Amino acid sequence: MQQTRVNWLAVLVCVILHMLLGGAWYSVWGLQWMELSHVTMLDSSHAGPMPYVEAVVCAILVAVLLSYLLPKLGAMTFGGGLKWAFLISAVFVFASGTVTYAFSLRPFELSLIDHLYPLISFSLMGGIVAAWRRKAKA
Repeated sequence: MQQTRVNWLAVLVCVILHMLLGGAWYSVWGLQWMELSHVTMLDSSHAGPMPYVEAVVCAILVAVLLSYLLPKLGAMTFGGGLKWAFLISAVFVFASGTVTYAFSLRPFELSLIDHLYPLISFSLMGGIVAAWRRKAKA
């Protein structure tokens, strides 16, 4: 069996995509998100760079994990990677996050805003890393 190596250029593209998609997502849903999560503009201004650093680190981790996992699942095309990453994200991100929000008595609309973004982003990341893979030298 041929080992799969991480394509760091694909990981970088995934991280950039994740951040751009997040910016677009919250530019559309940001005001509703702020209202539902009870966050003010002043609160946001005091957050500093850490939320962005955390988002980048987590995007790297997801892209690297998908780089190792998807070939083991037989995902070697954009569509295959998209499908498997969607299924994985639907269970581990969307389903678990939605249950956590329900027990935290947070609005379902907030859960949709917060969990559909990574579901879409991680699915696209799966498509990218599956289609753009590097094989280890024999």
